[in-house]
Amino acid sequence: MSIYTASKLGQAKFVPEGEHLYITDLVSDGKSTVARLIVSGDTTYYYWNRTKAGSTRHVNMSLPEDRHITLVAYTGNWDGTVTGGIHWNSYDHMLEHVTTFS
Repeated sequence: MSIYTASKLGQAKFVPEGEHLYITDLVSDGKSTVARLIVSGDTTYYYWNRTKAGSTRHVNMSLPEDRHITLVAYTGNWDGTVTGGIHWNSYDHMLEHVTTFS
């Protein structure tokens, strides 16, 4: 499953087989792309791609089997904390239809 930020400034993609997350910064605008992954409604992960435009950060995750995944993509300005600097209104929509498996 793949989702874009508003105005397609960044993209987040989650591949359930093997639990791989890819965060791509698509535009050289000085902002980072942030992926928010919500696992079964109770555990939330935030991953930032703070490198240059055109780059993709790959995260090889290890999640339990049969978990429901919700994915959201934002832009942000890194301030040194996990959620600080996220532009909370920069998401387009959420995707909620993937289940983890190996």
